[in-house]
Amino acid sequence: MYTIREEINKHCVGEGREGSKTKPTTLLAMYHCGEGCLLEMEEKGSSEESRKLLDEISKLQNEILELKNKDSDKDKEVTELQTKIKEFNMQDIDSLTLQKRVQSLEEENLDLSTKVQDLQRLLHESRNSHDQENNDLIKLQNKMGSKVTELYELHEQIISTIKKESNS
Repeated sequence: MYTIREEINKHCVGEGREGSKTKPTTLLAMYHCGEGCLLEMEEKGSSEESRKLLDEISKLQNEILELKNKDSDKDKEVTELQTKIKEFNMQDIDSLTLQKRVQSLEEENLDLSTKVQDLQRLLHESRNSHDQENNDLIKLQNKMGSKVTELYELHEQIISTIKKESNS
């Protein structure tokens, strides 16, 4: 495949095809890769070849425009995909943050559950100890009550004996 400049050079004065029966054509071309192309032409020969070149240039310009449009569309698509990637990355970061928070809460929950179990065990032991102390106190009260009763009965016997002896 050849470039436009090569084609132009083939048809310029003094650089035409050897043995060609057509008159050489001088072309002055100015172009840039911006919004459009500017072509200046000075005829010194066959207008048919000039027309062919202009048609070819027009086709190439159309192809360039199509490629630029496709390139622009692809750039937009790339930008959209980059935006989506950033969004996914942010979601991943948010998800990781939430996962860490959940893990932290689960660890805290486990720690608190262990503490609750320990406190429940201590409460149960304390209740058992309290119940045992109450039972011991009740037993002591019963013993004291029976001792007081025995002392009372003994006291009654002593008084009764003293009264009998004093009467005799």
